[in-house]
Amino acid sequence: MARARTAVRGRDQELAVVRDALAAGGGRLIVLKGQPGIGRTALLDEAERMLRAAGLRVLPVRPGAGQDSRGDDAFALAPLVRTVRDRFEEFREAGPADALAAVARLSDAAGRDTGGWRPSIVTALGELFDGIGRQGRTAVLADDVHAVAEPAPVLTAARRSGHLVLATCETGAEHSPGLAELLAAADRVVTLGPLAGDVAESLVRRAQGARLDEAVPGILRTALGPLFGNPGTVLATLADLRARGRLTVFRGRLCLRAPSEPIELPAGHHLLRRAAALGDPAARLLSSVAVWDGVNVTDLPLLAEVIGTGLTDCGRVLDQLIEAEVLVADPAGHVSCRCPALAAS
Repeated sequence: MARARTAVRGRDQELAVVRDALAAGGGRLIVLKGQPGIGRTALLDEAERMLRAAGLRVLPVRPGAGQDSRGDDAFALAPLVRTVRDRFEEFREAGPADALAAVARLSDAAGRDTGGWRPSIVTALGELFDGIGRQGRTAVLADDVHAVAEPAPVLTAARRSGHLVLATCETGAEHSPGLAELLAAADRVVTLGPLAGDVAESLVRRAQGARLDEAVPGILRTALGPLFGNPGTVLATLADLRARGRLTVFRGRLCLRAPSEPIELPAGHHLLRRAAALGDPAARLLSSVAVWDGVNVTDLPLLAEVIGTGLTDCGRVLDQLIEAEVLVADPAGHVSCRCPALAAS
């Protein structure tokens, strides 16, 4: 799904962190992490507009967005080369041609050789970013850096050359060694939480471009529960309701058809993908929890019998679904689906 560039709301504190880093001068590395759909890319886009308005040149790097998304470039060298080439006229006076050619050669070698990082890459990156910096401070914006195995070397090289570096990553991926290295090296790590309820409701109303019936945001809030603060989930659910014919104009208002029927998460939602990735036992367990409207840990023997696994395997799958945030467990041991829309899916 295409990500639209629109001004973000409800992220004033996060943008203030970027402003502080801009005012501080020198090299800084800030990592913005959050769940899928929480608005990492939208925030990075807003930061780009803000930085350009402040007079900085911006170098946006998109790991995993091009031909190297197969994972053959563990260090995001190819996306960096592609971005600098696309904006070569902007940096021509800095004379990056030779340094860029050197990084490109090393990128090709890294794609063929799984031997890992080479000292020569450090030198080449330093020359490239130093050259870019001769025309003034530049902001390097790297989105979805969890898409590559080792994002830290490129981004820390940019910081050493005095650039402001903003990177985004998905929460949960920080356990990988490469991303853990980046988070440890960062000057600041900012976790994007859910949008406030009033901001999320405003998003619902603005997204439809029509006079929305006053009951719809409340129904959506109930169905999505804690996911109502996830803008990607909200927008995707609204689009799915439209596609299903559940949103219809009645007497000049956009209303929800059959409001008593459950609202489901859209196909492809990250929670559904996580559950599917855990295999058939997880799917059967999730279905059972949804049908029973939650279970207690004391129900584990019965649950194991229903899904056709041993008690130990059933407990392991249950833990995996809780760790994936598909299911939630309260202190009393009651386990339920993350939200009603997930249970209905």
